[in-house]
Amino acid sequence: MRVIVNKLWQFRLPVMLVAIIIFAAGAGPFMSTQVQSFLYAVSLSLKELLVFVLPLIVFSLILSSIVHLKQGAVRLILLLLPLMCFSNLISIWIGYFAGDVIVHRAGLSIVADISTRSLEPLWNLVLPEWLSCKYAMLLAMGFGLLSSAYFVEPGQQVATRLNKITVFILNKLVVPLLPVMILGFVIKMQYDDILEELIHNYAYIFATVALLQVAYILSWYIVLAKFKTGVWLNYLKNMFPPFLTAFSTLSSAATMPFTLIATRKNVHDPDVVNFVIPSTVNFHLIGDCIAMPIFAMAIMLSFGYPLPSLGGYLIFSLYYMLARFSVAGIPGGGAIVIWPLLKGQFGFTSDMLALIQTLNLMFDPMITAMNVLGNGAFAILFNKIYHCTKRAAPTVTAD
Repeated sequence: MRVIVNKLWQFRLPVMLVAIIIFAAGAGPFMSTQVQSFLYAVSLSLKELLVFVLPLIVFSLILSSIVHLKQGAVRLILLLLPLMCFSNLISIWIGYFAGDVIVHRAGLSIVADISTRSLEPLWNLVLPEWLSCKYAMLLAMGFGLLSSAYFVEPGQQVATRLNKITVFILNKLVVPLLPVMILGFVIKMQYDDILEELIHNYAYIFATVALLQVAYILSWYIVLAKFKTGVWLNYLKNMFPPFLTAFSTLSSAATMPFTLIATRKNVHDPDVVNFVIPSTVNFHLIGDCIAMPIFAMAIMLSFGYPLPSLGGYLIFSLYYMLARFSVAGIPGGGAIVIWPLLKGQFGFTSDMLALIQTLNLMFDPMITAMNVLGNGAFAILFNKIYHCTKRAAPTVTAD
């Protein structure tokens, strides 16, 4: 019995979300409308507060990563950043083209047609947008580069202090309150008679997204092994421990020690591994880049929104690619960072943003595991390209 409890505790966030959904579906009809309105208002307020501090979190995370870069790794960085951006961008577009097929075959019902009533919040907290997340990213990059060149120590002090504030906000406020925030939105979905229909609809989405992620990342290993079955199977065998760890902890960062050990077996250059894996752990996220656009497209179809055009998605994909460098290292952080983009580019409502957060958290074990597997494959690819550039570089010989 203790073993079962320990296993369930490892999956506490998904289990908690399932418990919240069951509670909302079972207890919601017996709550008074005023209680349900109160819970919904609490969720909206927490969401508003989170969005309000999000620019600070984005600024702090990017600034911290820039000011702590080592000068000796400039050549590696110049190769790493474009490769990470390109890989994330490809994954985002795979999500678009595959998502267009998946969501149309899912037979999603229009939420507006299902809902016969709508729960109103007991109050509505509205905070001003003091800084766009896009400008927060640009400011962090600019300040970080300037501080690295002209005032290194003061820049590091600012980054350290902001990082402490960000860690406190994320670990002490966001993570503990996340289930409370989700509860109010699930209560609203139950009240609006859409919860059961959404669960039925998105079971198919989860299954197809998982198959797509596995097929794409598996193809990486097969190609990198030059189609030699024994080689790519050995790659995957070495990556199995970090895969299981990521699936159970929902954290690429917590899995990093195991990822380093496994990747050193696949890449026989510890210096490259020691640089690539820590650099990619929060930024190169194939699992997120494939899943989140598909979830967003499914939600758009469910709420009667048209799917984005190629031009509109191109703008979104570029912003989303950059936003990957400001992902909060917490469960569900991938959904939080995409909120401003979905709201600004596609007009997502609070209910839609809450739903994509819920889907992300429920699917987070698979997303995190795929992120770790993707980073293991990326390290192999980077090592091959890096050593090719070293061989191609001209050598200077003494006379």
